[in-house]
Order: sequence, then structure tokens, then C-alpha cells
Amino acid sequence: MGDDDLAARINIYLRCLGCFFSSPFWGVYDIGFNPHSTLLMILASLGIIGIIPFYKLLKTSFNEISSNLIEWKLLPVVGAFMFMCLTNPVHNSMPMNVVMWFIAPLLFNATDLINSKTQ
Repeated sequence: MGDDDLAARINIYLRCLGCFFSSPFWGVYDIGFNPHSTLLMILASLGIIGIIPFYKLLKTSFNEISSNLIEWKLLPVVGAFMFMCLTNPVHNSMPMNVVMWFIAPLLFNATDLINSKTQ
């Protein structure tokens, strides 16, 4: 099975969870394989100590963006980002992929603003 096969992915995710449960507080650090999931990789390699700063970083970033943009629909972007974190290695993505998650809401807001002015 290849890495893009669902059964292989589920097997990798289960191995990741096994690493996390073997040391949930501190993590294993070097898990020895690519988990294909940023969230599970942080849980397995850094444990609860590592997932808390990751959560705070995302929460603070999205709160800051949503507080500066008027009438911005944040839920779809946060949902898509979290789904991507669960199923893809965001930490190995090119920086442009990550930046797009912050540019896309700005473009959405600008389009919404333009449409509201023309109506």
C-alpha cells in the first residue's frame, strides 16, 4: 500500500496515537516515521506540552484576524484548516500554502465588502 491509500493512512494515524499514548505528557520526540498529519505529529512527538502552544498559536491568530475584519465568516476557513491539519503535513508544506490560509480570508472579506457597496 502506498502513502496515499486510506488503509495505510489509518495505520499511520494509529501508530501516531500509539506513540502519543506511550508518553502523553512529554511526547516521544523522534517517532521515526512521517505521520501525514500535523496535529497527530505534534501530539506524538511533543505530547500535551507541545499541543498547547500550537492550539494557542492558532486560536490567537484566528481571533486576531476575526477581530480586525468586520463581518468576516471565520468558521469555514478554520474548519478547512483544521481538516487539512488532521489529514496533511502542514508543517512540511511550502510557506506559500500556509500563507494562503491567511490571504484567503482577506480576499473573502474584500470581495464581501465590494459586493455590499455595490448593492
